[in-house]
Amino acid sequence: MESENLMDSLEVCLDFIDESRKTGLVLVHCFAGVSRSATIVTAYLMSTERISLEGLTISLTMFEDMGFKVDHSSTLYRHFRLKVLGVFSCPIYAIY
Repeated sequence: MESENLMDSLEVCLDFIDESRKTGLVLVHCFAGVSRSATIVTAYLMSTERISLEGLTISLTMFEDMGFKVDHSSTLYRHFRLKVLGVFSCPIYAIY
């Protein structure tokens, strides 16, 4: 299990998740409980959403800093939306 090479199964797992999402929900679970499911889901998000590991780390750190909830009114969240996504999370008003 821990000595198992996850890379050998990675593409099969990612394809399975992708196909399953087209028809419904997907539960990703590691039977041995050694965090392989988290690795697979992280790889899936990186692949499908084109998010770097650094981008995911930034998002998770911000989530922690906001008290483990997404607070759309938070300055942290608004800066994240502007910097990473290039969009505002609130309406933009023209100032003349």
